[in-house]
Amino acid sequence: MSLLAVVLHFAFRWSNLPLVGAVNAADIPLLIVVAIGGIPLVLQILLKILHCDIGADLLAVLVLVTATWLDEYLAAVLIIIMLSGGQALEVFAMRKASSVLLALAERIPSTAHRRRGEKVEGIALADIAIGDEIVIFRMKLHRWMA
Repeated sequence: MSLLAVVLHFAFRWSNLPLVGAVNAADIPLLIVVAIGGIPLVLQILLKILHCDIGADLLAVLVLVTATWLDEYLAAVLIIIMLSGGQALEVFAMRKASSVLLALAERIPSTAHRRRGEKVEGIALADIAIGDEIVIFRMKLHRWMA
């Protein structure tokens, strides 16, 4: 939606549309994006600040509010694109990391090998006690993997 607003802004700007009230007609698509996309982003980041989660988002909100205050709507929309893109990448990275950690957790063995004298026995991980001698077997690598 933001990218469409930017394209419309430049199309309207090059077509020399007149002022609509006190606002340039080319800025109307940008104002719509600032209202629909910017206000929720600002509120979301303000909630983060209330929870003492202060980061680079605070600077972005200050720039967003300042750009809107100074009637630099194109800059405000570009900040909205940057913020929403960053949040989307963050969600993607969190999901990817979570799936990798779950896959790793599924590979955790459920048994261990304990040596008692000459005998090696398989036991549950919960049955390991202090002083047990645990045997770890190494996998032999093929020559082409070494």
